[in-house]
Amino acid sequence: MSKPGWQARLTGLIAIVLGAMLLFQLLYVVPHVKDREVQREQAYQEEIVRNIALQLDSDLLQTRDRLVEMSGRAEFAAMDIASQQSTLRTIAQGSIRFGSLSVMDATGRFVAAGGQDDLSVDTTESYADEPWFYVPFGQGEIYYQEPRFYPSEQLLYVTVSVPIESA
Repeated sequence: MSKPGWQARLTGLIAIVLGAMLLFQLLYVVPHVKDREVQREQAYQEEIVRNIALQLDSDLLQTRDRLVEMSGRAEFAAMDIASQQSTLRTIAQGSIRFGSLSVMDATGRFVAAGGQDDLSVDTTESYADEPWFYVPFGQGEIYYQEPRFYPSEQLLYVTVSVPIESA
């Protein structure tokens, strides 16, 4: 049998080099590029989540500060229900932050409400066993309920309760 010619050896060498390059691409370059793309997408998603969290935190702090300021008003300290009702309606209608505002008495019953809430002063049930009542009332602390997302409305709702000191 005769030795292959230089052309056959060159063709074989080219096939081996191309095969090695293909294996290098498949085993190293493609996974490395995919990993970088995944890492970039993950970093992008984490940045979005961080921005949303910062915005929510800022909104919650502003909401808390506004509620604390409002709870110190004379109509709340004196438990003037008519004035409270008017104040709550005015604030809820003029704000995109507050979907509804309500005031409860010491028994957990609504005495004043403003906004489009399903819980209103007409509600006869006592909510004294709800954490958004007993944490502010019993412990004197501001309470934040876990956020609820409503995809159909593209809205996130958070209940914030603030204790009111009154006579």
